[in-house]
Amino acid sequence: MVAAFSDYVIVPKRFTPGFEFHLRVPQITVVYVAFGAGLVAPFVVERLLPETAALCLPRMSGTEPALSSPAAARHAGC
Repeated sequence: MVAAFSDYVIVPKRFTPGFEFHLRVPQITVVYVAFGAGLVAPFVVERLLPETAALCLPRMSGTEPALSSPAAARHAGC
């Protein structure tokens, strides 16, 4: 909603994206909702997945060596 508000209320008309010339209002709404969902999705997925399943990248404390490849990560117990 913030993106749509800024595109169509705050920004001067000559700088608006111009979607309204090609799409109807319901279609523009879908575009902005999808955009917002795409921005939020990584945070939602991160909260839903247990820490061990989330990409299996260990948190680095600075004392252990970095794993150089996905194969090394699998070997490390991921």
